[in-house]
Amino acid sequence: MAQVIQVYAKRTYLTFIMALCLTLAIPFGTAAAAAATTVESSLHKPLRSDAVLRLGSTSAVVNGMTMTVQPVYEKNGVTMAPVNVLIRMFRLDYSYDQKNRSFWLKTRLFEQQQLSFKLGERKGESNNGLKIRTFTLSAAPLEKKGSLMVPLRDIVEQLGGKVTYDAKTKEVRIKGVDKPVTDSKYRIGDSSRGWSIAAPAGFKPENLGKIETCEGCFAISGFASDREYLLIVSVSDSNSRLTLKQLQEQTVAKLHPSQVVQESRFAKQPAGEFSVVSTSWNDAFTARYNEYWTIQADERIYTIVFIQGSYGNGHIIGERDRIALAFMETFKTTFTSGNPNQIDTYEKL
Repeated sequence: MAQVIQVYAKRTYLTFIMALCLTLAIPFGTAAAAAATTVESSLHKPLRSDAVLRLGSTSAVVNGMTMTVQPVYEKNGVTMAPVNVLIRMFRLDYSYDQKNRSFWLKTRLFEQQQLSFKLGERKGESNNGLKIRTFTLSAAPLEKKGSLMVPLRDIVEQLGGKVTYDAKTKEVRIKGVDKPVTDSKYRIGDSSRGWSIAAPAGFKPENLGKIETCEGCFAISGFASDREYLLIVSVSDSNSRLTLKQLQEQTVAKLHPSQVVQESRFAKQPAGEFSVVSTSWNDAFTARYNEYWTIQADERIYTIVFIQGSYGNGHIIGERDRIALAFMETFKTTFTSGNPNQIDTYEKL
């Protein structure tokens, strides 16, 4: 358990996990009631992060939507583009100090990053929350007809994206690069309870940990880019067949009294159709955002919980789904022995 918790603020997450385990163990109907829910029948669309611009054109397609822009142009081999395209594409926060002619861009999703610049100067500064560093731009940002123009490739690459150019069509394409959430090699599971799921990206077998206070539970931490999260799998037995609506109501009934339901919906995945409940709550130190995915297979109920702190942007539904969907596309209510890259937590722990 210590291995799972050590990368988190120990007193905060330890208290939370113990409370969560007790909640998962409470029989249906005994927990305090939570807020009313609204049921939706579909998944949220995955977040897009792409743009297509054409040199000299006042039109651009950003995340699938057309917008009017100050035309992109090339000068001395450097492509200059309006910063509002990048703000929309990468979903950035933005601030401009007219007096100092300086501005900064800050990410809300994916990699944590704040970039600072000054008009007329090629020096830039980045801050990822851990380290501040300076870099040199290919050209200085400038204002043109009311639009802030920046050296496109420099800024995009600082934000973790890629730029390609088609000289024949004069099209500039930008693509946000999102690091993988799951590991392409390893799977983890439990042969005694019959489940398996992809391991987190960068998984190492020594990072496995078990929650001793909750029978049938397993927890592991991971990172999506630099966003930390906790994944918990819980399995319980059931003698009766429950509908998705009943599974949803059972999840809500078991929530801590301070948890607020943000959204409830149903989501179809390869393993079947899940009840999904998203919540937020404040503990003694910070806000927590949880997403509960529940499915019944035969006489077992499987609940997969994804937990993010406020620093992980768990309040943004698209950010929660970005992590949850990557795992739920791999979740199975079975465990197949014989795969050397599928680790049986029942035997290991």
